[in-house]
Amino acid sequence: MKNKNTIENYWHDIDSRLEKLIEDGAVKLPSLKQFDLEQIANDISNEMGPLTFKELSSSHKRFLDNIEIDKYLTPKLLDLAQKFFNYKGKLSNQYHIARKVEPGIFTHQSSSFRCLFKL
Repeated sequence: MKNKNTIENYWHDIDSRLEKLIEDGAVKLPSLKQFDLEQIANDISNEMGPLTFKELSSSHKRFLDNIEIDKYLTPKLLDLAQKFFNYKGKLSNQYHIARKVEPGIFTHQSSSFRCLFKL
């Protein structure tokens, strides 16, 4: 993973991206290419084994902690859920699922890993 400045730079426009989420119903976050993810991606994949989906393995948690998702994104998603959907739950009521896509004839390199957030 990269240093603190890289992480802050990654999240620098999260507010405008979340406005787009509200307007369009979906938003694309910036590429994670600026982070050195090869080792952690291998660790996540190894922990998943043959599974396509797995809930929060230790390597997946380490990745989320390293990009400081709970500092930059999670509280903002909770605010949106409360404001627009009358969500009454707590910040701790969340789960994270990793999805592994094996390379093949019907996959694209950018489809290897996806992250979906659900409140």
